[in-house]
Amino acid sequence: MKRAYEEYKDEGLTIIGVGIQDKEANIHAFARELKMDWAVGHDVGDEISKLYGITFGAGVVYIDRKGIVQGREIKAFSPAALERSLKEIL
Repeated sequence: MKRAYEEYKDEGLTIIGVGIQDKEANIHAFARELKMDWAVGHDVGDEISKLYGITFGAGVVYIDRKGIVQGREIKAFSPAALERSLKEIL
């Protein structure tokens, strides 16, 4: 994610990290430890994860500039898959 963010942020990529199934303090500590340069929040009540179907672990939802969901990864994903998806919507 960090590499993709650095490569595509000038093309309009915005990343919003959402921590699920953990305490808010742990989520922010994790983000600081990994030096995430994007917004990271806590999914209180699991509303966001339910909305996008991300129920465990890492997931990615691709939303275009118009706010339309263009795809999602709800399991482990490779850097190549991330790059393919980003090139399609940016």
